[in-house]
Amino acid sequence: MIDQQLASLEHLQPGGTLRLLGIPNNPKTGNADVGLAVPLAFRVTAIVVFDTQVIPTTETNSEPLALLSPAFASTRAARLFFYGSQAGVRLGPGASMAGFIHAASALAKRYPDTGGSIAVVSLSDEIAATERAIRPQAVALAVFAVLAGLIGLAVVGQLLARQLVLD
Repeated sequence: MIDQQLASLEHLQPGGTLRLLGIPNNPKTGNADVGLAVPLAFRVTAIVVFDTQVIPTTETNSEPLALLSPAFASTRAARLFFYGSQAGVRLGPGASMAGFIHAASALAKRYPDTGGSIAVVSLSDEIAATERAIRPQAVALAVFAVLAGLIGLAVVGQLLARQLVLD
């Protein structure tokens, strides 16, 4: 899936082919090495708006974006472009952000691959801004659904009334 901005830049539609150049890190230096670049081709299945792009809160969120499939993620080629792991966590109602960060930091110290630390990014402000931005559309859709239901009810009611009169 790609966003509208990438579709416009590359003149793509669903079913088109997105061509990317994958630049892996050099195993000896750990830095990106253009000499090891690998051409990649992906079939575009949809053009979407990602939730981070409704109201972009960072410059990164306003950049063109592609979401690659889990099938690609399990290939050898995808492992060449591995730049680190991340985990998305949604805290439940009443959960403490400070408590979560403390527990996650303690857990990270037990695993050497993390470097003994974690980076936490809170998306709560971005989520709130997105919900405010889509509120008018949600209300409009709800009003449309109610009107469509009333019209459907009126049509079915009229058909039943005519059938009763004929019977």
